[in-house]
Amino acid sequence: MSAKQQAKEHSLDIPHISCIEFPLKVKNVEKAFDMVGGADNIIQSCLDDQVPLELRFTKNIYEHPVNAKVNKREHILIKISVPKKEFNENNRNIQKTLEQLHTNGKKQIHITPLAIINKTFRFREMSDFQYQVKNSEYVQQVNESIHSLNFDKIKELRFEQDTRPWDFDVKDKQLFDLPPPPRFSSIPLPFNYHYKKNAASVVKEGKLTRKNKHIKLNSIIIKFNDEAPKQPSIELLNQLKVFQSEQDNPFFKDTIITLDILKKLFDEKPIWIRKHLEAILPNPLKPCLKYALPQISYSFTKGPWRQSYIKFGIDPRTSPKYGKYQTEGFRVPNYFQKIPKGFMSEIPNGVSASFQFDGTQVPLTLSFQLENILDEQVQDLLKKAIIRTECDFQDGWYDALSMFKVRRLMRYKLKVLVDGGRFESDKISHIMNNLQVQEANNEKDDGSDDEDEIEDEEIEDYELDVKEANYDEIVKYLEKFNERGATQIKELSSLIKQKDLDI
Repeated sequence: MSAKQQAKEHSLDIPHISCIEFPLKVKNVEKAFDMVGGADNIIQSCLDDQVPLELRFTKNIYEHPVNAKVNKREHILIKISVPKKEFNENNRNIQKTLEQLHTNGKKQIHITPLAIINKTFRFREMSDFQYQVKNSEYVQQVNESIHSLNFDKIKELRFEQDTRPWDFDVKDKQLFDLPPPPRFSSIPLPFNYHYKKNAASVVKEGKLTRKNKHIKLNSIIIKFNDEAPKQPSIELLNQLKVFQSEQDNPFFKDTIITLDILKKLFDEKPIWIRKHLEAILPNPLKPCLKYALPQISYSFTKGPWRQSYIKFGIDPRTSPKYGKYQTEGFRVPNYFQKIPKGFMSEIPNGVSASFQFDGTQVPLTLSFQLENILDEQVQDLLKKAIIRTECDFQDGWYDALSMFKVRRLMRYKLKVLVDGGRFESDKISHIMNNLQVQEANNEKDDGSDDEDEIEDEEIEDYELDVKEANYDEIVKYLEKFNERGATQIKELSSLIKQKDLDI
């Protein structure tokens, strides 16, 4: 085993001293001493912890000083001697000089312990706000008399009380003529608020701009009797050009990737529910879905395909083959299921079993396309249903009685599963075999789900930028939710647009 050079031993039988960490660059030692109260005050603070050491930047007796905190951890003060030549070569940087000498293997370094520091005064507080009193007549009188201990001046001192010190309407009055408070700020130490850069900010062409500005949704939402759009609107095409041209923007780039995935999905199936699509997309692309969907699909405000997205150029009202994509939504008391954050479908490019109803388990959502309802009895009703020659606003391509039975049976089974009960065969048999057309005509009186209701998850697709939207856009927006109310607003005789005023 090779012998290692041992460090030189030094005796610690050396003086114990106190240290002041002065928060300024000291050029004049005497002035620095005066700023902390002078040598006598420093000695008293070193001997007695109850005597504070205060740092004052001016001679103003009303100044709020910075108080020192005492640290009693021991440190060793050492003296390091290095050659002047190397010291000057490194611009008098002691750290670089030591590194150079150590690298070169020179032994011209002398280290000697001088003292043990057993008390350190540190000024870590924030300086308080200061009140300038040089223009205060009241303060000047007090300084010349009371603080100067001038008895003659004290006898001549007269106080003219200012009954309205806050009132600046008085002639020649420029400031409050009041003594300053002992302290303005109640917090002496700095607080880290952990401010961070706005993640959406980016420097572009020398200017600080937002990386992801507000993206306006140009979703195409039509009424049941409107003509089905065959392609995106001009606004959507212009927005797509922005997405494609600014590929340095990560969000725009992800939106294009999302759009490519959606095109393949809509080629396989022309009508989707948004939650089903969201479960197929990878987690990083889920936020882009609502901006990519309008580029490829439109939707109805009401009717058999409400809450679903239909591929441009496809009109489900033209053929019964689109009947299996009709949507049905249900509301069941005590239903508290929620789609987990980041939920992914276990079926590649397909609808998760958690969104389907097989009659045995409660699904994650109560909105279904008819093809997602796998319950044998419901499917039996749909197979026996009469297919219409024309699409109906309420029931789509199926006859009213069959759809009434499907809705009644679904509500019954969902409620039983949610409540943890058992199915009654007599009840199911009655629904499937004994319900009549007259009852179907009174379906809404029986507590069925309102066609006009829109799920909370779907409402965000109807966003409106109120600051940028004009009058016509706002009225059109209101028509989607309350057509009658929007019509009444348009007919108001007292409603005047600002641009119509001739001022």
